Amino acid sequence: MASIDMESKNIRLAQLHDAESIQLLLEQLGYALPVAALAKTLTEYQDNPQSRSDELLVCEQPNAQGEPQVVAVMALMFFDYFPALSRICRITAIVVNADMRGQGIGTLLIDFAKARGRQEACQVLELTTSTQRIATQQYYESIGFTKTSFRYSLALG
Repeated sequence: MASIDMESKNIRLAQLHDAESIQLLLEQLGYALPVAALAKTLTEYQDNPQSRSDELLVCEQPNAQGEPQVVAVMALMFFDYFPALSRICRITAIVVNADMRGQGIGTLLIDFAKARGRQEACQVLELTTSTQRIATQQYYESIGFTKTSFRYSLALG
């Protein structure tokens, strides 16, 4: 998988040293995960990339000192969907740092997801979002996504 640069932004696979940045971003989505758990998962991603059906990506850009700074995170999952006999690329998480929103980073990530989906022979790119995130839903619809279903969940633990 090749990374892309656009206006000094770079999308790449997440690495162990990104754990704290990812934790802070996921908190903005309402997920309070310990850094140690994220580090363990990132280590598993790095050690066994072929055994996973998903990818964890970060978008970085230079900070004021010119050093790379993680400003967004996105997780993609690729799977076969039997009822439609198709392959799907699902964005399972996407968040841009609140201070960086409105600069095209989310659109850049979604364009990257489209390209990755095509590389994986997917026919559909899908995502879910909270019913409470009205502005987010409007954004997704403004860039071409359509609301096609409701998702229900049941905790098994």
